[in-house]
Amino acid sequence: MGDSMGRALVPDADGSTERHFEQMWESLIADFTAHPDLWLASMELFMQAQRQPELRAALGEGMAEGRRGMAAILENVPESEVAETSVRTLGSVQLALMSGLMIQHLGDPATAPTTAEVLQGLRGLGDLAR
Repeated sequence: MGDSMGRALVPDADGSTERHFEQMWESLIADFTAHPDLWLASMELFMQAQRQPELRAALGEGMAEGRRGMAAILENVPESEVAETSVRTLGSVQLALMSGLMIQHLGDPATAPTTAEVLQGLRGLGDLAR
């Protein structure tokens, strides 16, 4: 799962930022569809972490790394150069969006949003946040 997720998120050298963002969502949705058991296992991990403090701590560390990684990918900079505000804002929001989309695709893949719908929704949210 990590390798396919990494490939989904890393920009291709030739693409525009906008096209890369679209491809990232396309790849994630394809991965949710192709490997639902792996994504369900990650959800089970979250549930178990609620009852196991050691697992919860490890999961928290992983999520912190994930937020930093998301921000780095979206800003196209090394993780070491990501500002803490970007980790807490851009990285957190991207991780939340991915998690929510994953849950929708696992729960009801037939009605889960497409890439085009996700991008349209994000544009609408961007307009509201101005």
